[in-house]
Amino acid sequence: MRRRVQQDTLGRRGHAKDPLYRARRLLLTGANHLTEKMATKLDALLQEGDPNWEVTITWTVYQKLIDAYQQSDSHDMVTLIDALKDLGVPPAWSEARGGADS
Repeated sequence: MRRRVQQDTLGRRGHAKDPLYRARRLLLTGANHLTEKMATKLDALLQEGDPNWEVTITWTVYQKLIDAYQQSDSHDMVTLIDALKDLGVPPAWSEARGGADS
Protein backbone atom coordinates (compact mmCIF):
# COMPACT_ATOMS: atom_id res chain seq x y z
CA MET A 1 0.00 0.00 0.00
CA ARG A 2 2.73 2.47 0.99
CA ARG A 3 4.70 1.94 -2.20
CA ARG A 4 1.61 2.21 -4.43
CA VAL A 5 0.51 5.47 -2.79
CA GLN A 6 4.04 6.80 -3.12
CA GLN A 7 4.15 5.80 -6.78
CA ASP A 8 0.78 7.48 -7.40
CA THR A 9 1.67 10.73 -5.61
CA LEU A 10 5.34 11.14 -6.55
CA GLY A 11 5.59 9.05 -9.70
CA ARG A 12 8.40 6.90 -8.32
CA ARG A 13 9.30 4.39 -5.66
CA GLY A 14 10.85 5.61 -2.44
CA HIS A 15 13.82 7.90 -2.17
CA ALA A 16 15.57 8.54 1.14
CA LYS A 17 13.88 11.92 1.70
CA ASP A 18 10.34 10.88 0.75
CA PRO A 19 8.00 10.92 3.79
CA LEU A 20 6.38 7.53 3.18
CA TYR A 21 9.73 5.91 2.46
CA ARG A 22 11.09 7.34 5.73
CA ALA A 23 8.02 5.98 7.54
CA ARG A 24 8.37 2.40 6.25
CA ARG A 25 10.06 1.00 9.39
CA LEU A 26 7.68 2.80 11.73
CA LEU A 27 4.74 1.35 9.79
CA LEU A 28 6.04 -2.13 10.60
CA THR A 29 6.17 -1.34 14.31
CA GLY A 30 3.14 -2.21 16.38
CA ALA A 31 1.34 0.81 17.81
CA ASN A 32 1.84 -0.54 21.32
CA HIS A 33 5.62 -0.52 20.76
CA LEU A 34 5.86 3.06 19.48
CA THR A 35 7.41 5.57 21.85
CA GLU A 36 5.83 9.01 21.99
CA LYS A 37 8.65 10.36 19.82
CA MET A 38 8.17 7.57 17.25
CA ALA A 39 4.40 8.10 17.19
CA THR A 40 4.85 11.85 16.66
CA LYS A 41 7.32 11.21 13.82
CA LEU A 42 5.01 8.66 12.17
CA ASP A 43 2.07 11.05 12.41
CA ALA A 44 4.08 13.87 10.83
CA LEU A 45 5.38 11.65 8.01
CA LEU A 46 1.89 10.33 7.25
CA GLN A 47 0.41 13.82 7.23
CA GLU A 48 3.09 14.93 4.79
CA GLY A 49 3.16 11.91 2.49
CA ASP A 50 -0.35 10.44 2.62
CA PRO A 51 -2.70 13.08 1.16
CA ASN A 52 -5.71 10.76 0.82
CA TRP A 53 -5.19 8.92 4.13
CA GLU A 54 -4.89 5.54 2.38
CA VAL A 55 -1.75 4.42 4.22
CA THR A 56 -2.98 5.90 7.50
CA ILE A 57 -6.31 4.06 7.37
CA THR A 58 -4.68 0.82 6.28
CA TRP A 59 -2.14 1.03 9.11
CA THR A 60 -4.90 1.77 11.64
CA VAL A 61 -6.99 -1.22 10.51
CA TYR A 62 -3.86 -3.40 10.57
CA GLN A 63 -3.20 -2.37 14.18
CA LYS A 64 -6.79 -3.21 15.13
CA LEU A 65 -6.39 -6.63 13.49
CA ILE A 66 -3.21 -7.26 15.48
CA ASP A 67 -5.08 -6.26 18.66
CA ALA A 68 -7.87 -8.67 17.78
CA TYR A 69 -5.48 -11.60 17.44
CA GLN A 70 -3.85 -10.72 20.76
CA GLN A 71 -7.13 -10.99 22.68
CA SER A 72 -7.08 -13.74 25.29
CA ASP A 73 -10.82 -14.36 24.89
CA SER A 74 -11.58 -15.92 21.49
CA HIS A 75 -15.09 -14.42 21.53
CA ASP A 76 -13.59 -10.91 21.81
CA MET A 77 -11.19 -11.75 18.98
CA VAL A 78 -13.99 -12.93 16.68
CA THR A 79 -16.09 -9.86 17.53
CA LEU A 80 -13.25 -7.50 16.62
CA ILE A 81 -12.44 -9.33 13.39
CA ASP A 82 -16.11 -9.33 12.36
CA ALA A 83 -16.30 -5.59 13.05
CA LEU A 84 -13.28 -5.07 10.79
CA LYS A 85 -14.84 -7.18 8.03
CA ASP A 86 -18.00 -5.09 8.21
CA LEU A 87 -15.99 -1.95 7.44
CA GLY A 88 -15.52 -3.10 3.87
CA VAL A 89 -12.56 -2.43 1.61
CA PRO A 90 -12.68 0.09 -1.23
CA PRO A 91 -12.24 -1.63 -4.63
CA ALA A 92 -9.08 0.37 -5.38
CA TRP A 93 -7.34 -1.11 -2.33
CA SER A 94 -6.63 -4.52 -3.78
CA GLU A 95 -3.66 -4.91 -1.42
CA ALA A 96 -6.03 -4.99 1.54
CA ARG A 97 -8.03 -7.78 -0.10
CA GLY A 98 -4.95 -9.93 -0.58
CA GLY A 99 -4.16 -8.53 -4.02
CA ALA A 100 -7.29 -9.94 -5.67
CA ASP A 101 -8.74 -7.66 -8.32
CA SER A 102 -12.33 -8.81 -8.09
